[in-house]
Amino acid sequence: MRENEEANRLFLSILTSRRNPELILRRMNEAGVLGRFIPEFGKIVSMMQFNMYHHYTVDEHLLRSVDVLSRIERGLEEEAHPLTAMLMPGIEDREALYVAVLLHDIAKGRPEDHSVAGAKVARKLCPRFRLTPKQTEMVVWLVEEHLTMSMVAQTRDLNDRKTIVDFAERVQSLERLKMLLILTVCDIRAVGPGVWNGWKGQLLRTLYYETELLLSGGFSELSRKERAKHAAHMLEEALADWPKKERQAYVRLHYQPYLLTVALEEQVRHAGFIREADRAGRTLATMVRTHDFHAITEITVLSPDHPRLLTVIAGACAAAGANIVGAQIPHDVGRPGARYHSRQPRILGRRGRNTPGSEYRQADRGRALRPQEAARGDRQPDACEEAQQGLHRDAGGDNQQYAVEQVHRHRG
Repeated sequence: MRENEEANRLFLSILTSRRNPELILRRMNEAGVLGRFIPEFGKIVSMMQFNMYHHYTVDEHLLRSVDVLSRIERGLEEEAHPLTAMLMPGIEDREALYVAVLLHDIAKGRPEDHSVAGAKVARKLCPRFRLTPKQTEMVVWLVEEHLTMSMVAQTRDLNDRKTIVDFAERVQSLERLKMLLILTVCDIRAVGPGVWNGWKGQLLRTLYYETELLLSGGFSELSRKERAKHAAHMLEEALADWPKKERQAYVRLHYQPYLLTVALEEQVRHAGFIREADRAGRTLATMVRTHDFHAITEITVLSPDHPRLLTVIAGACAAAGANIVGAQIPHDVGRPGARYHSRQPRILGRRGRNTPGSEYRQADRGRALRPQEAARGDRQPDACEEAQQGLHRDAGGDNQQYAVEQVHRHRG
């Protein structure tokens, strides 16, 4: 039966049905047929995943992943996943995508990396399902790389061009990028309730859009500079009620990633926060805000820079039981005659002990390069390394320095 051409054709039609493929697959699994038809699937039936992130057995996780994909294709997840809902109708090979979603964790429980082992299983099964060699290669690649996009999005500095370039070199085509994004969303959604949130969605969308620009030939350093210049102009206009000299001095402080990734209303809020603290003569100021959609609490700290500043703040959050899902750290450098002083950013992704989805966040830190050093690839020590090495500047007087840190705490 496994080698019967008609049986494999029927199975593929069930899997890729435009109605509700998860329902039939579940019944096949409960009857023991699915595990007999695909012996590799039978090995992961009722297999528990002993960590705090996965709520389901491996077979249940795979069936739920297929269900999420089907719901996206049927337009039932447009509000939760607008980008994937938009991309799904344009996928050239939906059969390969459905097979990849079903098989992406099929090698769980083996001694070797389940992504690598799963790719081998996919290479064996795809010809049996009568997929073409091109389709087989796509499925094999998706299974082997199914953790890559989430890992990069949640552990790397997405404002660092090298992050995008390295990821784009791994993806190589827009079709792969689209299918990998959809697979990643299905995978995370099927891990368990409460694991997916707006914060993860925003990270994945940012990585997708930046990589899409590069793969389509639309990314260039010049266009980035022009976009940053326009953003700076918009910020200056938004601060029109400030004295001209003070407004221009403040706008000149910000670096490109801040101007390009932080919403204008947020930039205005930060400007008012810094200005108010400066006028009040406060050397330490804080601001707290909750983002319901992203399911995070944002803590903004304005403080004189000193060694181990980030370490102290992150440690305090961790000690309070917070799961740190992101940090944005603009360090400050004195500008002669300027009232505010800004330095190029250090970005360091941190995670708490109980942050959902750790398998997507390997111990792999992102880094940021100074723009003038990005071209030659010189690496600057990140904020934690700076603290450990005791690197700092003198603070005080007209050259007083500040570090604005946004530490996000995952709620719940």
